[in-house]
Amino acid sequence: MRRLHKNSSDLSNVSDENQSVSRDQHTKFELNQSTLTGIIIVSFMGFFAWFFVSVIFRNFAVNLSLWSGAHAKVLDIAPPPTELGHEEDSMASVMEKLQSSLMEHGQKVHSSVIEHEHKPYYSVVEHEQKPRSSSVVEHEQKPRSSDIMHEQKPHSFVVEHKQKPRSLVMEHEQNPHSSFIEHEQKPRSFVVEHEQKPRSFVMEHEQKPHSFVMEHEQNQHSSVMEHEQNPHYSSVTKHEQNPHSSSVTEHKYNQHPSVIEHEHYSHSSVTEHEHNLHFSSIEHDEKLLNDGLFSSQFDKHSCLSRYQVSSYRKQSPYKPSSYLISKLRRYEALHKSCGLYTKSYNTTVSKLWFGSSTKETSDCKYLIWVPFSGLGNRLLSLVSTFLYALLSDRVLLVDRGDNLDDLFCEPFPESSWLLPPDFPLIGRLQTYDQNSPECFGNMLKMKKTSTSSPFLYLHQIHDYDNHDKLFFCDQEHNFIQKFSWVILKSNFYSAPSFFLMDTYKQELHSLFPEKDTVFHFLGRYILLPTNPVWGLVTRYYNSYLAQADERIGIQVRVFDPWVGHFKYVLDLVLTCSLNNNLIPKINTNVSFNTSPRNQKSKAVMITSLSSGYSDKIRDMYWEHATLTGEIIQVFQPSHEEVQQTENKLHERKALAEMYLLSLSDKLITSSFSTFGYVAQGLGGLNPWILYHPKNGTTQNPACTHAMSSEPCFHFPMDLDCKTRSWADTGAVVPHVRRCEDVGWGLKLVNPTVK
Repeated sequence: MRRLHKNSSDLSNVSDENQSVSRDQHTKFELNQSTLTGIIIVSFMGFFAWFFVSVIFRNFAVNLSLWSGAHAKVLDIAPPPTELGHEEDSMASVMEKLQSSLMEHGQKVHSSVIEHEHKPYYSVVEHEQKPRSSSVVEHEQKPRSSDIMHEQKPHSFVVEHKQKPRSLVMEHEQNPHSSFIEHEQKPRSFVVEHEQKPRSFVMEHEQKPHSFVMEHEQNQHSSVMEHEQNPHYSSVTKHEQNPHSSSVTEHKYNQHPSVIEHEHYSHSSVTEHEHNLHFSSIEHDEKLLNDGLFSSQFDKHSCLSRYQVSSYRKQSPYKPSSYLISKLRRYEALHKSCGLYTKSYNTTVSKLWFGSSTKETSDCKYLIWVPFSGLGNRLLSLVSTFLYALLSDRVLLVDRGDNLDDLFCEPFPESSWLLPPDFPLIGRLQTYDQNSPECFGNMLKMKKTSTSSPFLYLHQIHDYDNHDKLFFCDQEHNFIQKFSWVILKSNFYSAPSFFLMDTYKQELHSLFPEKDTVFHFLGRYILLPTNPVWGLVTRYYNSYLAQADERIGIQVRVFDPWVGHFKYVLDLVLTCSLNNNLIPKINTNVSFNTSPRNQKSKAVMITSLSSGYSDKIRDMYWEHATLTGEIIQVFQPSHEEVQQTENKLHERKALAEMYLLSLSDKLITSSFSTFGYVAQGLGGLNPWILYHPKNGTTQNPACTHAMSSEPCFHFPMDLDCKTRSWADTGAVVPHVRRCEDVGWGLKLVNPTVK
């Protein structure tokens, strides 16, 4: 039993020893595993720490290199060679070289600057005579095609450093004393010159943000670009035509002028050019902004005429009232809020689809203009229709017809004035006439005080009757205001009759304190030629008219030609222009000027369907000398022979010629011609108006001077609105009078004019 117990005890001890060994082995395994994991983690952390430190070190090295280059710029030393990227050089060596160079050159530059202050001009000459004594001068003689060099070398020392990274440092390390002496003898080195002359050409480009180069780069849409097509009104173009007028162009042809030559051009010509360019830009902007007619919310390139036309016109003698400017801004906001496909527009246009049964309402009201007759008539009626839209707070939308959008830019920002193709009445607008049930005059004739029609049609054409003319009576406008949609078809200029209405009298007085400026301002505001038409205007003007000292426009229109009419019309033109000293008389005794006493040049531009008038006048001045010695040139842009209404190219040329006539200094027009009315109104010109020949004879006088630049209203209402009887509407107020060329017509004039 004792043996069994002993054996059992031995087995128990063996088991305990085995378990203890097992635990010890497990513990050792866990310790080994933990140690291995720790070693791995520490290794990774060490690796990332090394990587992070190396990145910081390299960044510090790069920044130190840049810092040393920046200080070298001030101290006139080449920055120490950037050897941080080379493993064979140590950081300590680089720092030692840097500190040594900085200390040596700090002392050197101080003495060099003092020396240069005593000899600023002799050193320039010395520097010019010894261009190879400095690596900088050598660099100027042997430039590299780099971006910095292309910008007129504002940082040439950096380029020099790239070409010779160790030249100056090694030179100063090997012989600092000689370098010091050299700097004393040649204080006109690049950096000293740079410090002593901060307004040199290089620094001028850095310090003057309004210089030519910076202004041209930073302001691509400035007046430099806006005047690009008008070389006769921009100092920039003169600069382009005369490359030696400015140091900027001088550098274009001679990239490395001498210091003295550089001084001469950069200090005088560049400064003068900057001054001219700066004030040319200001003057150009002032013409646009001070007039206030145009909003600044347009893309300049979409309608070049809006921003360039003021450069071609002479300064207007008139200024728009502040009330007119604010009215135009308010109208633009209304046009945007009620424009096409807005909620108000969709609500209102639904009445045209479903009639007045719709219960939805809108505060927006609309006026649709429908074109009729020739181009001149259409433009006159469009301007007077826009005036009515301003007075009645309606949004103007226009039927584009065949080519309205080809001729004119959008006048209102961020919202079109063109009726969309899906407008409900788009196909019927031209069909409405006096007999239409929606016609205003017809409704009055039928005594319809109420109607279920969702729109009203106004027939304002030369054949309108007395009921249609009641549109110009105050008491009828309460009825018109009931309609959200009003369609107006017209072929005349009706603005004078609005000035006879009590409803709009005060508003018109605030808008136009000078009564004879209505078409002048509103026409300039909405009749802006598209880029193709404006191209016709500018190309012709720049080619033939711009160089003349004076421009004379003559517009000839014959409405009822008869056999032999040409001679009488030509006599009218010559008699009017010669008797009023618009063109000089000829010397029939000699064929040349014996002494050029007066070399003043005049450009005479004639517009007519026939080329005969310009040919005769041109031959007259070719075959004979003038009594005054003036040089006369005669031009005619086109001669289409017959009027081609709604022909796209024909009407482009017609509009271009209207604008060319408006750019004249003096103007002759034909009576009853709406073509001439548009030109004189846009130009703000009081023309000489040719009389019609009577009974085949030339009248005397042949023409008369207009009272104002306003067009004539050919078919006004001569009715008393209260009595419905005839009345002389040309004698009601002093600023509405009978026209010079059409005795029954009305026109706006300055009341002080006799």
